[in-house]
Amino acid sequence: MGSPLAPILANLFMNELEKEIDKYTGKKPEIYLRYVDDIFSIIHGTQKDIAKFVKFMNKLDPSIKFTVEVQNSNKLPFLD
Repeated sequence: MGSPLAPILANLFMNELEKEIDKYTGKKPEIYLRYVDDIFSIIHGTQKDIAKFVKFMNKLDPSIKFTVEVQNSNKLPFLD
């Protein structure tokens, strides 16, 4: 079992990280939803726009890594 403080600390960390995401000047997500440390977002743009956004996010903190799941036939793989 994890520490009871883990969800609180994750929320605090992600809240600070989101302040930096707000400063991004490129194509931003139209929908951005977060539950603790899981994020669901929708960006209407090219693959290049998405790659640039993920690259920006991955530079924010070396201890975390963001990944992308792209829809296929209007379906997404289940988040794990």
